[in-house]
Amino acid sequence: MNGRTVLLRQRGLREVTPSASIFIWPMDATTVYGGGRLWLAGEPGAVGCIAPGTGQVVDQGRVPLPGFTPWLLAVNGSRQLLYAQDGRAILSITSPRACWS
Repeated sequence: MNGRTVLLRQRGLREVTPSASIFIWPMDATTVYGGGRLWLAGEPGAVGCIAPGTGQVVDQGRVPLPGFTPWLLAVNGSRQLLYAQDGRAILSITSPRACWS
């Protein structure tokens, strides 16, 4: 509710707090895990990934569609795509390149 994301590792389940926020307004933000990263999306079209073991933001970018607020659904690691919806359609999104390295 206040923009804080808590990440837990399987071993030990300790809290890892992200080093920087890519949420603009947390009430419209979504998260999904896949491809070894935690993916975050929010207004206005912001998409990014963080390393789950450290909480470090790896990369972030924007979906170049005016008025698009992505709601993340799934990650396809082999194709390096994110799938999201915005209330009108389901789209595949090419994510920030550094997220896959």
